[in-house]
Amino acid sequence: DKELQAVCGQLRDIRNALTAESEEVRHKCDHMRSEALEDCAQRQRQVEGECNQLRQRVQEECDQQKQCVLEECEQQRQMLQEECEQQRQAVFEESAQLRQLAQEESDQQRTQAKAELELLQGQMREEVQATTDVMLAIKDSWAVERGRMVQECEELHDTRVAALTDALEA
Repeated sequence: DKELQAVCGQLRDIRNALTAESEEVRHKCDHMRSEALEDCAQRQRQVEGECNQLRQRVQEECDQQKQCVLEECEQQRQMLQEECEQQRQAVFEESAQLRQLAQEESDQQRTQAKAELELLQGQMREEVQATTDVMLAIKDSWAVERGRMVQECEELHDTRVAALTDALEA
């Protein structure tokens, strides 16, 4: 019986030791769980901080790139506007030159046409004068011829009248 009591005592001591050890293990597990949860929470905060930093850097880089693109677009727009203005000015100057040339050519053509007209008028006057001279010469020639024919007719008439008169007297 003493032996049984001694074994029961030993078992009780073992149970108490196991219970104490179990409490200690549970306490250690709770402590380790708390540390693990705290580590996780700290790691999560660290990761969130890193993510926020990365997000902020990416946003800053995007803003910088956007600004660069906007500046480049503005530069290209200004260059295109300057080029358009230069082309517009060149077209305006070329148009003015073409108008000037057209005016000069028109003046030149007008002067040339006037000179040609005067030359033609002179030629026509000469032709009219030549035709008039020819007509006057023909008229004079006809007048001379007519005078000669009238004289011949009068002479012929006189000769016939004289011949008839002689024939009647004879």
